[in-house]
Amino acid sequence: MRLWILAIVLAAVVVTSAVYLRSRPSAPSAGTAAGQSAVGCGAVERDYAQHRSGVWVTLDAAVERLLPDEYGRLRHQRFIVRCADGQTILIVNDVSIGTRAPVSIGGMVGVRGQYVWNRLGGLIHFTHHNDSGGQGGWVLWRGRVYS
Repeated sequence: MRLWILAIVLAAVVVTSAVYLRSRPSAPSAGTAAGQSAVGCGAVERDYAQHRSGVWVTLDAAVERLLPDEYGRLRHQRFIVRCADGQTILIVNDVSIGTRAPVSIGGMVGVRGQYVWNRLGGLIHFTHHNDSGGQGGWVLWRGRVYS
């Protein structure tokens, strides 16, 4: 009898795991991310001009400055990108949930995340996958997607 109960529990775990893994959003392929980020900074520039926050954006910009990680309840990788029009944007990548992107100054980086307006040009956060199944973000660096 115990063997049957163990078999049923094990089968339930396997089925539940398979359903979870199939429903979990995955990062886009590097090619898809490159196509999405090739838009430059147009959306961010409009959102900045209109003081909009909480909108999902995708951009492609040059890494201008690397900042020290920010520690708090979660750990965040931080770097600043510069758009072609000169606007700078702080990228806040949660490495407690997502993956650190090995960005370096001068390189082009693609980013998808949620834009938050501020007078300095704004910031983009939520650049990682979303475990709850909703929309998530990513960082594209040298042909690899970090989420």
